[in-house]
Amino acid sequence: MARWRWVAALAVLGATVGWAGADLGDLRQRAQAGDPRAQNQLGEAYLEGKRVARNEAEAVVWFRRAAEKGHAEAQYNLSVCYANGQGVRQDDGETAKWTRLAAEQGIAGAQYGLGLLYAVGAGLPQDPVEAYLWFTLAARGLAGDDRAMAEEDRALVAAKMPPAQVAKAESRAAAWRPR
Repeated sequence: MARWRWVAALAVLGATVGWAGADLGDLRQRAQAGDPRAQNQLGEAYLEGKRVARNEAEAVVWFRRAAEKGHAEAQYNLSVCYANGQGVRQDDGETAKWTRLAAEQGIAGAQYGLGLLYAVGAGLPQDPVEAYLWFTLAARGLAGDDRAMAEEDRALVAAKMPPAQVAKAESRAAAWRPR
């Protein structure tokens, strides 16, 4: 799962840049008022120790609040915390739950992560068709080395699949739409 941790960490770091100029007091006020975007951003601040003391457990609190409201990035960030044991005990089942919710909304990093979970059978039954599907979707949304990694992992899964399974996964990927 080392690759999953690396890709997941990149997503969290990349997302943090978006709020760097925001006033922390205003951000906290909006988060406490229930704004899921602000809750996610405050979770990112705590996770990375940006303008607040690093506190992974507090990050999880804010990610969960936003994730439970359907905020896709927060769902992905929460899945990363469960995958890496950041602020919570590492839990493949919770990782899979939150990764799926984010992936179904089109978060490419979560789609890649879900492909890995299906490929290795962590938190979900091992399923090459599902792994291929999610790697395909992830490759559409990723760029550069990340895209190449998703394509490489898809090829590794495909090498062990009969052609009918590959065709089924490709058909599902062609018809897929985010929720």
